[in-house]
Amino acid sequence: MYNTRSIDVTIGVIVIALTIFAIIIVFKHDTTVLETSKYTLRGEFERVDGIRVGSDVKIAGVKIGKVSEISINEDYLAVLKIEIVGDLKIPSDSVAEIISDSLIGSKYVNINVGSSSQYLADDGKFEWTQPPVNIESLVGKYIFGIDNTKADEGTDTSNNNGKSG
Repeated sequence: MYNTRSIDVTIGVIVIALTIFAIIIVFKHDTTVLETSKYTLRGEFERVDGIRVGSDVKIAGVKIGKVSEISINEDYLAVLKIEIVGDLKIPSDSVAEIISDSLIGSKYVNINVGSSSQYLADDGKFEWTQPPVNIESLVGKYIFGIDNTKADEGTDTSNNNGKSG
């Protein structure tokens, strides 16, 4: 009887350990990209609203990597380090842009592939980047018809009631 109980406890511990191991593997391992090789690219953006370490990097809606680091450079631009997984080569004239999955969805880095025969090397830098669209600004422009970036020509914004002088 003692041997049967000991065997049952041992099997129970093994099953629990294997279950925990399987859960860790499922949550740690990303099965959408085969991890054969990796290289890093950099992009400088005016803003990186909604991007975080671990955000997806996609081409044509297919995940090809992730954001591995976010920092600020000496010109006060946000620098994203992007880890590309696999043997996919990115043409040097490609554009990195930040876009949303949906209106209120998460954001990711999308790479619009260029046509150059030159490719970005490891630790290469995107020449062109595009920050995310500022939804609040667009809504304000639509609702109020205001463009905060330009003053209307011919509009007197002084406090002299139209008097010159």
